[in-house]
Amino acid sequence: MFFCLISVYSQDTTHNHSNKNTLNVDTVYFQKFISADHNNQYINKFSPDTLTRSRFLWYPAKSLENIFDNLPGYYFKFHDIGQYNPLYFNGINSNSTGILRNGIPITDPADSSIDFNLLSRNEISELEFTDGYGNNTFGFINTINVIQRQLFQFKPYTEISFWQDRYENLYLDGNYHQNILKNLNFNFGITKHSYKGHYSNSDFDRWLGRFNLTFAPSNKLNFFAHLNYAKIQKGINGGLNSALVNMGENEEALSSAAPVINSDFYQIKERFDVDFGTVFFSGKNSLTKLQLFVNNSFVKNRDEENRSNPNGIYYKSNRLGVNYGILLNEVLKFRLTSKIDLISTTEGVYIYNIYHNDIFDPNHFINYTYNTGKLMVKENIDLKINKLILSGYINGYKIKNSDIAKFNGGVKAGYNYYFDSSKVFTAQAIYDNVYNYSSFKLSFRSGVNYISSQIYYHKAETENSFKGINNSLFLRLFKFDIDGVYSFNLTDNYPTLQYFHRYFFPKHYGNISFAWHDAAFKNKLEYKIGVTSHFWSEYFEGSAQNSLRIPANATFDFYLIGKIGRATFGLTVENILDRIIYNSAYYPFMDRGGFLNALSRFNITWNFFN
Repeated sequence: MFFCLISVYSQDTTHNHSNKNTLNVDTVYFQKFISADHNNQYINKFSPDTLTRSRFLWYPAKSLENIFDNLPGYYFKFHDIGQYNPLYFNGINSNSTGILRNGIPITDPADSSIDFNLLSRNEISELEFTDGYGNNTFGFINTINVIQRQLFQFKPYTEISFWQDRYENLYLDGNYHQNILKNLNFNFGITKHSYKGHYSNSDFDRWLGRFNLTFAPSNKLNFFAHLNYAKIQKGINGGLNSALVNMGENEEALSSAAPVINSDFYQIKERFDVDFGTVFFSGKNSLTKLQLFVNNSFVKNRDEENRSNPNGIYYKSNRLGVNYGILLNEVLKFRLTSKIDLISTTEGVYIYNIYHNDIFDPNHFINYTYNTGKLMVKENIDLKINKLILSGYINGYKIKNSDIAKFNGGVKAGYNYYFDSSKVFTAQAIYDNVYNYSSFKLSFRSGVNYISSQIYYHKAETENSFKGINNSLFLRLFKFDIDGVYSFNLTDNYPTLQYFHRYFFPKHYGNISFAWHDAAFKNKLEYKIGVTSHFWSEYFEGSAQNSLRIPANATFDFYLIGKIGRATFGLTVENILDRIIYNSAYYPFMDRGGFLNALSRFNITWNFFN
């Protein structure tokens, strides 16, 4: 009963609209109590807010981060392909958003970065969002939970994705899933992504590998093991040198010969993540998960005279970060009455971190190492009373050899009123004491049509308050789709912000798409033809004392996306007006291109053996 309940409320609620033939669940029906089942991976058990893979395959996204252009409240600043592209939520710094995979943050133990290049599109089944509710064990204000694809079936499942973009931007991603025995399953994936780069020192190359194993000897006991490997090399040019380039002039800013800030600085990252454990089911109402994990990251930064455009500066560093951890999770489910259900989630994590850094320049050598341990705990209660869902959590942490223990907490209430099976009204309120974050959201869904509006407020430790309104709309008129998000940032104290407080944000930003959505060839081909635009008003990037004006602007792209049989394909032409566009300091979007470069992007995802 509980699993049925969860499945009802775990729909694609971030965008509650559907395509005609893309409603097939991106998984299989698992045997009862298989730990690969997504039900055990959601942070919010009763009402997870998710974006499914079958949805984002229909976005004309250039990179994984571009998916967030279509989600209310998120603002993605483009720093070129493969770079550390910062993602902000309601004005909250990107480092305050945690990205979890298999319940463990992918924050780098060597340099504390959050790198979306560690993720592959093909590995994702769903993305779960907490919408500023900090009910995670690790203390993040906002959370993005990556739920990996782990199909549990006898028939082989094989899928390949291929993307080709301008300037030799090539992406190949493959997955394979199959049961070895009745209760033993594995899946394997590999990703290769390379990019020559439009500007000097903007090349990028990565290899990703992943292997997941699930063994379920009985309905009471499951074992799992996950392995993820990444090797990433990127040129880090710092963007265009605005002292030498007129950022508002197409011919200068879009020229591949435009001077950059650093012509030969690059980084090599190698990362190896392993986690394994067991899930024990007690009856039908509880589970216990024990998980051990290791995150090992080695980062090499180099500014040397061995690239094609040396700049006369010598610097290098070697950073090693290792996390050893153990996680214990206990979920208790109770049916109090026929209309009242309760879930208690208790989780404790201990992480021991080893950090080492060697820094070299012509005159100095710095070497230092430190080790630290951190204990983190969380208790979360979810209560469903008919159409009302109430949640509350408290989490805390204590650092080894420190007498200070810090605790945070929050509450959330959600109400769903069903007019009939296709029409539902939803209200949701959140308060979290981290940054005094609060929000209130109203939404209405009727069939595939959806509208929502959310107000939010939070006050950072720097005493600067942020407030705004996020809106989302999907409307289908005959065969014409309108899909858009719009955010209005009400914060008006930008001139008073100190350089160390926050990055600036536009007053207005969002994304809108107009598309013709139809089927052809006796419904064998489903397709969308449309245009999309990401827009923002003027703001300033950088510190209050040294900032660059980001002018109001909008992208304008054409796209065609289709699905025929087991293949989903897309064609995109970017920047069809051929204008200079940038939404972060010194990193312009690509030009439209000419002749062979006019077709910006081709992609296909093909399930060819299932």
